[in-house]
Amino acid sequence: MWNYIKRLQQKWYQITWVWSGFPGAKEKEDKEWVEIIRIWSINNIYFKFPKYYKEHLQWNFDVIVDEAGWIPLFAPLFEKDIPIIFLIHHISDIEWDFKYSFPISKVFKYIYRKIISLYRNCYTITVSQSTKEELVGVYWFEKNKVFEIENALDIDLNHNIDIHEKKNEILFFGRIMPMKRVEHAIQAFGYFKNKMKSDYKLNIIWPFQDGSYMESLRKLVQELDLEKDVVFQWWLSLEEREKIHKNKVLLFPSHKEWYGLVVLEANVYGIPAIWYDVWWVRDSIKDGINGFRVEKHNFKAMGEKLYRVLQDEEVYKQLVTSSYEHIKNHTTWESNADMFENIIKKVLEEYDRWV
Repeated sequence: MWNYIKRLQQKWYQITWVWSGFPGAKEKEDKEWVEIIRIWSINNIYFKFPKYYKEHLQWNFDVIVDEAGWIPLFAPLFEKDIPIIFLIHHISDIEWDFKYSFPISKVFKYIYRKIISLYRNCYTITVSQSTKEELVGVYWFEKNKVFEIENALDIDLNHNIDIHEKKNEILFFGRIMPMKRVEHAIQAFGYFKNKMKSDYKLNIIWPFQDGSYMESLRKLVQELDLEKDVVFQWWLSLEEREKIHKNKVLLFPSHKEWYGLVVLEANVYGIPAIWYDVWWVRDSIKDGINGFRVEKHNFKAMGEKLYRVLQDEEVYKQLVTSSYEHIKNHTTWESNADMFENIIKKVLEEYDRWV
């Protein structure tokens, strides 16, 4: 969100950004001419914010952007006069099935879907065509009020790609949680390694882990006799991200994604992806251009595709080249901010609030 806020401020918008606090954070501060208010915690802001809004913030704005990083702030329940723009990166309904067992998972999923439906009549911005289609087709949002602005990248897109610097290493890059199906990446790698008959490593680089799930992955590595070949590594900062360029291919077996930004980050370093053919990943991966799709949830098919790609040097070289060319034409935060502003103008004009 900050990527939009700072650029809109440079266009002379007066912005107040309200979000949850954290230990050591100031309750109020100005940053680059943006008023930042941090209140309570991520666990209770949803319950306390409506009262705070009515007492301190109401009538101060021409438009409200209510973002759902996970759960939004329920603006339609307490604001009826000021136009609301709903900003949603992804729809997290399926996550509940992986986080909790039945029937708790179904209860949380039902509540979550009811929350999203509150914004059905709002102008909405999302990051992918898949999420737009899901909002319109499943949640009955108005199609002409839902706009897609793809995610841009925070890393330099200009790199010298040298295929000869790559090593016999395969990559999984993302959170360690059941929905990401990291076990399928490990199983696919094991299948590939048995066929390739040469030394390869699987690098699993992660910023977050589900403790019990992590233990199941380590057990799987032991069962497949891959302890010397699978390396678990903590997340890399943007400054350290260059280190991944030595990997040859990214395995992307997620059950559901909301854009697959990690794939595009890998493409910057000439790393194509092999992915399950699920609806939501199609926004960032173009089959045969910056990766190859395989039958969903079939780790053997993933391992077989990995084997065929790396066996044919010419196919692999072409895929590395097309992956990098694909990302060089990607959107920028500047062009995204212009699209964001155009949507704000459209909303303000419709509600006759433009000043």
